Amino acid sequence: MKRNAFAIYHTWPDLRNAEYEVLQRILGAAKNIDKKAVVINNNGTIIWSDPDLRYEKGSSLSPDDVEFAISLHFESPKVCDIYTYYAIWQPVEFYADFGYQQSIDKFSTHDDLMSCHSDIADYHAINVFKGIGRDIPHPLPSLFHALPTPYLKPKIDADSKLFYIGINWERIGRPKGRFHDVLTKLDSQEQIRIYGPESIQGVAPWEGFKTYSGELPFDGASIQGAINECGICLALSSKAHQNSGIMSNRLFEGLASGAAVIANPNALIDKHFQDVVYVVDDSRGESFLEQQIVSRLREIRNDPAAAEARVLKGQQILRDICSLEGSIQTLFEQTEIRRKHQQAALPENTDLSVIMVAPDLKPKDLESKIRELGKQTACSIELHVIVNRDIASKLDIAVNSSVNTLHIHGFDFYSAPKSFDGIEPRPVAVGGLVAAILSTIKTPYFALLGQDDMVMRNHFALLGKAMRVRPEAACAISGSVLRTKDISGQEQRRLQEIRVSDTDSFLLANGTIQSGRILFRSSLINAGQHALLNLLDGDEHYLFLLASLLEGGVTQSNVASYIHDESTPVRFRTPALSSDLQRQFIRDYFNGDQRWKEKTGMAAGRMAVTPTSDPRSPNRWATVHSHRVSAGYLEPNRAAPIKLGGDGLSYLVSGFAFPEENGVWIVEDRGVIEFTLPRHTSVYIEDYSVVLGLLGRRQNSTGRMQHCTFIVNNLAVGYQTVPDFLSKISIRLPLNLMRQTNNFRVEIVPDHREEVYDAAGAIIDGRTLSVLVDSVAVTRESAERIIAIETDKFHSTVEGDPIVSALTAGFYAPERGGTWICGLAGDIQIRLREQISKPVLKLRLSGRAGNADGNPQKATIFVNGREAVSVFLGNSAEIVPIPLLPSDITDILHVSIRAAHAEPALDGSRNIVDPRLLGICIYELGVFEGQGELRPGQSKAARRRVGARLQKFLKG
Repeated sequence: MKRNAFAIYHTWPDLRNAEYEVLQRILGAAKNIDKKAVVINNNGTIIWSDPDLRYEKGSSLSPDDVEFAISLHFESPKVCDIYTYYAIWQPVEFYADFGYQQSIDKFSTHDDLMSCHSDIADYHAINVFKGIGRDIPHPLPSLFHALPTPYLKPKIDADSKLFYIGINWERIGRPKGRFHDVLTKLDSQEQIRIYGPESIQGVAPWEGFKTYSGELPFDGASIQGAINECGICLALSSKAHQNSGIMSNRLFEGLASGAAVIANPNALIDKHFQDVVYVVDDSRGESFLEQQIVSRLREIRNDPAAAEARVLKGQQILRDICSLEGSIQTLFEQTEIRRKHQQAALPENTDLSVIMVAPDLKPKDLESKIRELGKQTACSIELHVIVNRDIASKLDIAVNSSVNTLHIHGFDFYSAPKSFDGIEPRPVAVGGLVAAILSTIKTPYFALLGQDDMVMRNHFALLGKAMRVRPEAACAISGSVLRTKDISGQEQRRLQEIRVSDTDSFLLANGTIQSGRILFRSSLINAGQHALLNLLDGDEHYLFLLASLLEGGVTQSNVASYIHDESTPVRFRTPALSSDLQRQFIRDYFNGDQRWKEKTGMAAGRMAVTPTSDPRSPNRWATVHSHRVSAGYLEPNRAAPIKLGGDGLSYLVSGFAFPEENGVWIVEDRGVIEFTLPRHTSVYIEDYSVVLGLLGRRQNSTGRMQHCTFIVNNLAVGYQTVPDFLSKISIRLPLNLMRQTNNFRVEIVPDHREEVYDAAGAIIDGRTLSVLVDSVAVTRESAERIIAIETDKFHSTVEGDPIVSALTAGFYAPERGGTWICGLAGDIQIRLREQISKPVLKLRLSGRAGNADGNPQKATIFVNGREAVSVFLGNSAEIVPIPLLPSDITDILHVSIRAAHAEPALDGSRNIVDPRLLGICIYELGVFEGQGELRPGQSKAARRRVGARLQKFLKG
């Protein structure tokens, strides 16, 4: 039941910024017209809802919970099956600042658009939607950066001041801010009242400004009161906003607050506020601009009545054209009409057969999936479900809505001996049953679904539309959303892609794509595939993808209507044959097809690369390994071999080729390993490291050494070089993860993967190889192995210094100047060589300000689990003293440094210059008696050398 409700994405839930302010205003407007609102994060989970709705925080919204959703920023793509509007509030230049294609892909996920009457921004968005075949009705509904009613009465008089709020970037080492010289002159004349942050990165940006009046909270109301008190609002738009005709928030805030508005030229002013706003020319330099502002200020003060009349006229325009309440009401009135308009562009009926293979689903979960398929839009589905034979006869599921026919097929997914022989049952390939079902279908289309496939309600209709637009295409592919859970059990969703960019990989049955994203034409099915299908077990869709490229090509819906669900705790059945082997069999099938040889560039008569029993061949295989059903227990301090016959193979989950004598290659974008460690019973969590035996392949074109990112339970913990010889790579398990779980998922993400060529340039191994894994172990460090440090001196955390071994978890590799924390948390463990009576831990740290808002870095430091201190850090290194308790130093000293934010480093053009997540850097640490000297026994010259080294490191 939708209950007169709508959802709104909160792009940055942890920040109190301009987006938060706008969100508060929309919530206020909704309350004014008795509409219920739900605030969701970028995962589509609820972070707040109107109390009357009684929706549970942390739960996911379904399409039946709300009428529609609103996204205010392209960084919040659509990840829920809810009709969603995107507010076109961004100047077109901003998309390039965040990476143009990435930004466009995100806003393209939404169903509809809302305009703030910018011709340029609207044309750009409509053009993007047109390019991906999205037909939206016109005119677009409106949504402005407006404020809810009531508006404040004007209080303009001869003493009114200019209101201005912002950040003085010049003071914190950034380029000079817009209109800096104008603000300086207006401040010296005391014509203005300036608001903004009191401190950023340890710097007071407005220090010395006589009219600075403090910091205003982002609460949706305080700014109105401050503007009303001033009486006049300065609303200067940036060049990007002027170029796109998008107006600054300040225009709407000023008028709603009852203030006269002085602004530079903007197309929106010309459209709606020409006789309201006092316009000043900003094209002739800041000196001339300052003179005009002073002239307009004098004009307003000399005739407050005329200024008040302008404000009242502007407030009426806000009510008539820009009303937040009116915009929300319009969306409630028009959404169903607009939804039906888009549905009318879909085929009247997409008639298809769906084969769902579900060996591990419980009956209630299976019933739920079938009910959801029954809600598909404009579809008629003949559904075939393959389940375990022992539950097939017990299922009694009625067909509903779009599912008009249901066939339940019982299947023995594992070999079952008649008597116990001590041998673990082996998986049985299901491809033969799939072939039998395919031979019976009469519908023009078919789809193959796995038990971890979820589809939005318009999924198959959109794919059917794509097929009708390109009638020669043999299959259609959708975009994809990934659904997972973090280590705390919180649902996570992220946009994977809205289209497949590398369809050529399907020519070799390579790549990674879930079968549920694809709708095939039934004309692809033929009797000659029977033998091949009997060999397949889960990779059947790669056969039909390759056939599609030969028969008519691939088309795409350009809509992320498919959800790959990795959130379930069920460990899915391992296929009877490895994926690498299945795909080789598919290539074997097409060896005699001249079309395939022409498209792949193979010489006539040349066979596809096939695994052999030749020990000299890199494609050799002997046996196919069967994984365990659940993550195995990994005994600490014992290496498990990952090679042919090795027991470490049971920890491999995905991304790997078949086992060979010397190891297993990662052949996809990442290799995933899972294992379980013993539960922790001691007061202090022991220090564990994952030790992997790895060999990396150099890049073919450049010879660059392989590098890998290591991710543990969705947390990036390291980025290291993997040499081209077998090496032991050690990855610390973060202590905060050790406190929460004993189940671990380690992802090895290589920078590059490529085919293997011989000296003549011919491919000798068609797999894309990156890293060879030959063993996995978890080592447990004892207290004796924790480094003991000398007191009353600093120890440098730079490359080559012994103290770096104390940085036990959550740090990048040490560098010449210091060591960066990897992401949000870093852990340190030390012991003291001698006891001291008044110990003080000192850390020399620096912090990076936020990329988007410039908020200073906040470091929270924990000692042995207790919060010891919170400080704000600037770009320059500074010492943070932390008094210790006597109990802190009786055993291992556990120190955890947590950052408020961590982001890639950007240059002045907002290009990423360092992709690592950087927040806090540590340079030195030490434990001192009392407050002590900064550097006992150190000369002034030595101190200067340390300072110079740190500054050089900070500057890169």
